[in-house]
Amino acid sequence: MAGAKVLFYAREEDNASERLHNLISLLVPEKNIEISRSIKCLSQSLSHSITYNTLAVLLAASDENLQELLAICDLLSNIRIILILPDDKKETIAKGYRLYPRFISNITSDFKDVGAVMKNILKTM
Repeated sequence: MAGAKVLFYAREEDNASERLHNLISLLVPEKNIEISRSIKCLSQSLSHSITYNTLAVLLAASDENLQELLAICDLLSNIRIILILPDDKKETIAKGYRLYPRFISNITSDFKDVGAVMKNILKTM
């Protein structure tokens, strides 16, 4: 777990992204967390620094954010993903599954489920 790297994407610095970042910080040393606030930054990180022990935690706070992530799905194809969606509508969830995440939650969650899944994923890395 100590060597695991987490790519954290959240376009906005808001309550949900802060809660998620705090959760990630409890599980992974801060030096192993790379934060991206734009798709361009995330794309660069995915292009340069992906290893077998990388996990991406992607917060799509809006449908627009989700569309941007879908546009770079080829860069995400060989990485473990935890995806946080803007809502729990069937259409949104169906779009989210196109990224082949290990786990999907939504922005209104308390993220306890995300933490439990992260722990399990990090154990296998």
